[in-house]
Amino acid sequence: MSSNRHRSIERPRISTHHIPQSQQPISAYGTRNSKDFRFETAEMIDNTNYTLHHATELLRLNVGGVHYTTLYETVARVHSSFFGHYLKIDSRSGKVVRFNAHIIDDGSGAIFLNRDGKLFAYVLQYMRDGRQAVLPRDESLLRQIQREAQYYCLEGLRQLVADTLQDFHNDTHSNETLDNIYAQVKQISHSLAFTTFNNRS
Repeated sequence: MSSNRHRSIERPRISTHHIPQSQQPISAYGTRNSKDFRFETAEMIDNTNYTLHHATELLRLNVGGVHYTTLYETVARVHSSFFGHYLKIDSRSGKVVRFNAHIIDDGSGAIFLNRDGKLFAYVLQYMRDGRQAVLPRDESLLRQIQREAQYYCLEGLRQLVADTLQDFHNDTHSNETLDNIYAQVKQISHSLAFTTFNNRS
C-alpha cells in the first residue's frame, strides 16, 4: 500500500509538434522556440496580437493619405513614446515587435496615421538623419513641424525646430538692423549732398 501511495503518477505528454509554431503555448521564459524569439517584458509575453520583423524589413506608412516606405529599424529606434506604442526592438533577439492591436491598418498592410502627410516628410527625415535633418526657413512651416514633433513625442525634433526658429529670428533681426543702418546712411548721404549743393549756391 505504501509503495503505491508514494508512486508518482505519470501525466500524458501532449505533443505540440503538429501545432503551428505561432499557436504553440508560450513558456514562462516568454518564448515559443528558444531559437526564434525571447520576450523582453511581461507586456510582450501577454500580448498575442503581434508580429516579428527584421530591422531591415520594409515598413509602409500611410500618413493622411500620403504613403511612405522606410525600414522598421528607422522608426523603432527613434526615442518616441508614440512610435514605441506601435513598434519595439527586443534587446535579446534584435527583432522588431509590431503590436498590431495598437495599429490602424489602412487595408493594404500599411500603418495609418491620421496626421498631415506632407509635414511627415520632415518627421521621417529627422528619424533618418537626426540633427543633420534640413528644415525649411519658413517660420509658419517650422511652427507646424514643431506641432507634429510634439504630437509624435519627438523631443529631439522639437528642440531642433526651436533652435532653427531662434536662428531664423536672429538672422531676421540682423537683416532688419542692416536695412535700418543702410537707410540711415542713405538719408545722411542725401542730407550731406543737399547741404553741399546749397553751400555752393
